[in-house]
Amino acid sequence: MPVVLARVDNRLVHGQVLESWIPRYDVNIIIVVDDGIASDPLRQKIMEIAVPERINCRFVRVDELKETLDNLNVANRRIMVLFSGIKDVRDTLRMGVPLDRINIGNVHYQKGKKRISQCVSLDEDESHYLMEIQRRAQVEIQALPDDVPLRFPDFLDGGDGTRCLQLEKRSWRERCLEWLRIKRH
Repeated sequence: MPVVLARVDNRLVHGQVLESWIPRYDVNIIIVVDDGIASDPLRQKIMEIAVPERINCRFVRVDELKETLDNLNVANRRIMVLFSGIKDVRDTLRMGVPLDRINIGNVHYQKGKKRISQCVSLDEDESHYLMEIQRRAQVEIQALPDDVPLRFPDFLDGGDGTRCLQLEKRSWRERCLEWLRIKRH
């Protein structure tokens, strides 16, 4: 398969991708999958400026990725697919895009998220998306190519994900109380 790396990184095209991941996988095509950027020529142009000329950079909506991959007629193609969020990966897999491995590189911390690693914080919905994704693809956290990857669900509390992933929806108060219990231990 021509996709050599599928990565979630809400920074999308940036230094780590350009200086570490592209050379490691000898990428010659980057496909940025983000509905907002796909319709924003200015943001596209800003990212394209950073990408070396030898690399083809494309911007597509989530629902366009499968067709884009099917229609690429590039000899010796080595494709990196960049997603800005975990939900987009889940949606892509539901549409039948064959991805064997998902690299979670960076998901910013926001209020209501739990820090899983130095670069990845997840909310309850993202944890649920990962549960679904891991039924179709291997999921791992790895900021840089030389880092040791953390495999799903091993990077969640309890090793099997049960402590971090409460399958029922909980109130804000219940989540805070659980977070406090975890922090004390």
